[in-house]
Amino acid sequence: MHKTTTLMVAINLGPYQTVHALESALDNTKILYLVDGPAKVHRQTNNLPFFDLTDVISKWHSIDNFLRDSNITNIIRSCSETSGKLNLEVLASISANTLDIPVYVVEDFPGNYRKVHGEQIERLFIEQESLMDLHEERGVDRSIIRVSPNPRYQNMLAFNIEELHKQVVSKLGLGSQPHIMWAGQPDGTNSFRTLLRVLKHYKNREATILFRAHPQDTLYHSGYYESLFTTVDINIIDVSEYDNIVELYSVSDVVMTQFSSTAVEASHIGIPAIFVLFNDIGKPHLELLKGYDTIPYTQNECSFLIETKEDIQVTLDRAIYDQTLRDRVIDNFSREYGNLTNGLKCIIETLNV
Repeated sequence: MHKTTTLMVAINLGPYQTVHALESALDNTKILYLVDGPAKVHRQTNNLPFFDLTDVISKWHSIDNFLRDSNITNIIRSCSETSGKLNLEVLASISANTLDIPVYVVEDFPGNYRKVHGEQIERLFIEQESLMDLHEERGVDRSIIRVSPNPRYQNMLAFNIEELHKQVVSKLGLGSQPHIMWAGQPDGTNSFRTLLRVLKHYKNREATILFRAHPQDTLYHSGYYESLFTTVDINIIDVSEYDNIVELYSVSDVVMTQFSSTAVEASHIGIPAIFVLFNDIGKPHLELLKGYDTIPYTQNECSFLIETKEDIQVTLDRAIYDQTLRDRVIDNFSREYGNLTNGLKCIIETLNV
């Protein structure tokens, strides 16, 4: 019989994947899920048990009562980006504080955690030591911050990319030409303008763009991108409806994005990332959302970076054709972020379960 009960709280899919990755290693505790948004949809679709806020209010009238009656001893949550600060993850934290239940936060992407008034946490797990100053400036006690690889990428280790590549090339009818996957984001016109600038300044009749819009990109769903597909002088295949993103990674030479975590996923299976952050488009939005204007994953040559239109041609060509450089970037990323098993162990050993 379990002596403790751990509550996993998540809204968006990245944060859900982050906390869910810990479940298999938490064999000494009962685990419950309190979810909303895409995380709720995922559990519903896969017939997995969960509670949502409607359940909680209907039966227990408050999160406090739910935590108390469910004998919750720990809460593990991540950091979903939502329109309001007081989302389900934060509300659960605040309720836990009133009951003296420890809350552990595992950041799903660098800079996503922002402390809210009334919230106290036991530990904050982040990927990069370079972000400790940022979190301290935001009011997090430096002594509770731990640096650890993100557990959400643990499942990437299970894929045989070479075998997938053969299967998917055949399935999609792709040739041997270079394939550049573009991973969009739901950020108004930022993704559109960034991609348009790249494609206007990149001349490569061999290459094919595998375009994947973010599922929540309303601009894409309104048909806004159709003009781009027909006016640029490069082959583009819209793979937005292709449901297996790992298969798309497997046939891509590089994954290009502003700052989507898909590029980080791809890097974990040996597909280099190219982050595109222009001074007038990507960087201001990144700083607003995360608190910094340069992706930490670009440090120590762990990925490629495009910052000006002059970078576009040379960086893309090097990322695709310079195998020595590609190998160095892949190795650097693996050395900095690839120790996922030890990262998982670090987090589990810290939890009070």
